[in-house]
Amino acid sequence: MDSITNRPIKTLKTGAKLIPFVLLICSAFLLFSNTFLSTWTYDDFKLIVNNPDIRSLDLFIKNAQPGRVGREVSLMIDYYLFGLNPTGFHVQNILWHAVNAILLMILVGRLGGSRFVAMVSSFLFLIHPVQVEVVANVSHRKDSIALLFIFLSMLSYLEIFKGKYKKTYSFALAVLFFIMAIMTKENALMLPVIFIVYEALFIADKDRFILKYKRGLLSLILCASILAAAYFFFFYELDRYALTLQGHLGRQNYFAPDVFRAHYMLTLKSWSFMVMKLLLPLQLAVEYTLSVPDSWLDFWLFLTFFLLLSFLVILIKYKKRSAILTFSLLWGCLFFLPTSNILPLSYYAADRYLYTPSVGFCIMTGLLFDYVKFKTQYIKYGSISLLMFMMVLLTWKQNAVWRSPESLWLHSYNVTPSSTYALNNMGIISIQKGEINKAMDFFHKSIETNPSSSTAQYNLGYLYEVAGDIEKSRQHYVNFIRLNDPDFQKEVEKVRKKLGQR
Repeated sequence: MDSITNRPIKTLKTGAKLIPFVLLICSAFLLFSNTFLSTWTYDDFKLIVNNPDIRSLDLFIKNAQPGRVGREVSLMIDYYLFGLNPTGFHVQNILWHAVNAILLMILVGRLGGSRFVAMVSSFLFLIHPVQVEVVANVSHRKDSIALLFIFLSMLSYLEIFKGKYKKTYSFALAVLFFIMAIMTKENALMLPVIFIVYEALFIADKDRFILKYKRGLLSLILCASILAAAYFFFFYELDRYALTLQGHLGRQNYFAPDVFRAHYMLTLKSWSFMVMKLLLPLQLAVEYTLSVPDSWLDFWLFLTFFLLLSFLVILIKYKKRSAILTFSLLWGCLFFLPTSNILPLSYYAADRYLYTPSVGFCIMTGLLFDYVKFKTQYIKYGSISLLMFMMVLLTWKQNAVWRSPESLWLHSYNVTPSSTYALNNMGIISIQKGEINKAMDFFHKSIETNPSSSTAQYNLGYLYEVAGDIEKSRQHYVNFIRLNDPDFQKEVEKVRKKLGQR
């Protein structure tokens, strides 16, 4: 009789453990439900609508349009189920995000965090507005899938120190998920460093796995550093590097010759800019145009140096007092490092760069609420509820920005009116709506802001040609040929022939 009466109690306990996970999944689908109304936007046309690789397994193997394997496999599933109906694709985007929030909750618990910290961290990660770019835009799901494999790899690695399974089995599983993460997004390369950080903070010397082989590890790091330096100095020519920086700075409307100074000043500025987007997620946009600081006394540079100093102070002060705080801080910094523009990228700032690093920020926020001594529990939970409510409102509003190309680029133009990409896309949208004069205005503004805008030069050449103003058309076509943009070589050849015929 006792065994019979005990069964419902055991079932109830098991069910109670699943309640937070169910809440996270339901919250994710409710919060991002307005994305089901969205059409294709941004990179969706290139990576989904016009991508033959996702149409079938045979075409995927042929790999006509090389891309990230993890994302393309997931898109193949969506295409098989929904064709080119964008609504169905959003189901998988939201699901990956919800599962990541669940895995974050599990990870915090495994790191020794309280249930309160785990709940706050996971829900904040789920609803933070900076995640919208990854969740609302189908083509950016690579970030959420990569984080999924990063979490699975990390959790598998933690099993090594539990002793439930053989260490080699758990390590092999961690390596497998690590490889899958790399195949989806390259920032997963920082995961082995995270393993080492975990061992250094949480595991006693005698029980360590990787750090048992310190000499071999140091030798490996030294060899890798020497090879990287040799490649940079001997194979990657300085002039070529300067030309790369010039192109990236041109995207920010900067054309002065001092590209090295400008790049690294702008890089430092972008770090504090991105941190502010985490702390105060307002005016989020798909394109950010950042001005190069005039001097090293610039406010954003001062803020970056202050943040770096704070990072060192927290690291030194809390290394032994709070392992989970140190771990979360290093998680955020290390996973941001590949996108920090130390090695130049096309974008100096992008919301999607924060998806994986934000895990560390969310854990630290949970720890902060747990650490602060509120006068009453009502004030504590009231403060958390207010924060969550504000984040939900901002996220719901930001979802609507990704409704269509027009809403996306209009918002981007309003946030950063000097963005060449926003101006060009507003011009293209105006052409589609038949507003030719308005389109010309946008393209002229684009050229005024950035004379190297190939898109604006070509489109103005075409629009003036259609309007019958041959002289202005020829002028813009010639400028387009002179720019010789590698992304528009077919168009360059067509314009050459056209001008030759005339």
